Amino acid sequence: MVHALVEAESQILLLARSQPVNWGKLKIDLEERWKRDDRREPTFEFQPPPKLRALRVALAQVRDVAATHGTWGKLLSERAAELEMEAQLAEHIGDPGFRLLANRRFGPKDASSEVALERLAEQWCGLRIQEPTP
Repeated sequence: MVHALVEAESQILLLARSQPVNWGKLKIDLEERWKRDDRREPTFEFQPPPKLRALRVALAQVRDVAATHGTWGKLLSERAAELEMEAQLAEHIGDPGFRLLANRRFGPKDASSEVALERLAEQWCGLRIQEPTP
């Protein structure tokens, strides 16, 4: 079962697929527009979404079978459920519904965690990124 989950991760590639293919050009364009106080929303372009329905079905089966195998099985079942959601996210990158799906997978689970996440986001927004020196 563990091997199946690792294989699923290698097919989903959520972080890699979430990177706009036009990011290099867009970054330069955004910087120039912001200097001119042009705050139009950028247009992100993504690679075509993968078709992962068969993988999601397989993950659902792993989830259901693993859940019947004690404590470790429960953990594997929960990870399979997470990967199901991530596969669905990968299929919807660039779609309007992506945000709702992402919030279901990565969003706060309750009011107190939402407050903690907001504080963390505020701290991150205040950080200065230092470019590495050559």
